[in-house]
Amino acid sequence: MNLTYIQKKMEFMEYKSLQEFFDDVDLLISNAILYNSDAGNPYRHAAEEMKKRYTKIAKKVLQAIKEKQQQQQQAAFAK
Repeated sequence: MNLTYIQKKMEFMEYKSLQEFFDDVDLLISNAILYNSDAGNPYRHAAEEMKKRYTKIAKKVLQAIKEKQQQQQQAAFAK
């Protein structure tokens, strides 16, 4: 798994769900950590930092989707 592969899947709209995209990003990060196992490896540090940032962003995205769905449900109920 690599960023180019993810980018191409996005360009060709191959992701059927947000979860599929998240799974690929998770795999990318996990592989980077696994294959750069030395604690002093700068690529491992970069992957760990990416994981922190990605987790934070993914939570915000999921929260925004949840809020939007709730708003839509409330609007439908009000009709």
